[in-house]
Amino acid sequence: MKRGPKTVLVQYGEVSVREKKFVGMTTGAIKEAVKVKLGLPDEVVAEVNDEPFKMGDKLQAGETLLFELPTVKVTCGVNEVREAKYIGKSVAYVRKAAKDVLNIPKDADAVLNGDTVDRKCEKDNKLRAQDKLEFVKEDGEKG
Repeated sequence: MKRGPKTVLVQYGEVSVREKKFVGMTTGAIKEAVKVKLGLPDEVVAEVNDEPFKMGDKLQAGETLLFELPTVKVTCGVNEVREAKYIGKSVAYVRKAAKDVLNIPKDADAVLNGDTVDRKCEKDNKLRAQDKLEFVKEDGEKG
């Protein structure tokens, strides 16, 4: 009978560490334990298995804990950027700033964390760390 891994993998950039002692520890405790070894800055955020994770949650064997600097993920089709400079900016600002880089069509809808943003409200919607902003067009429309 094959058993799964009995460790937790912790990554930051290109550096990683795998430890059995991390199983059952909180992300905050793991952050303190690996801070020096991985060179973690204070402002990192945590993801476990590609999902946002709170610093007080405990990890299970086989999980991967990823520390990264806070950013906003912006996509349009296959084009993607992750930028810290968009934190605190409005959806309207990002639409204009990333227009050429991401090839954002003028009539694309903005979708913030899965919710469509009314075009009239784009100036009022400020982005936070780890937000996911997509610019999409309805199926069948040509750009």
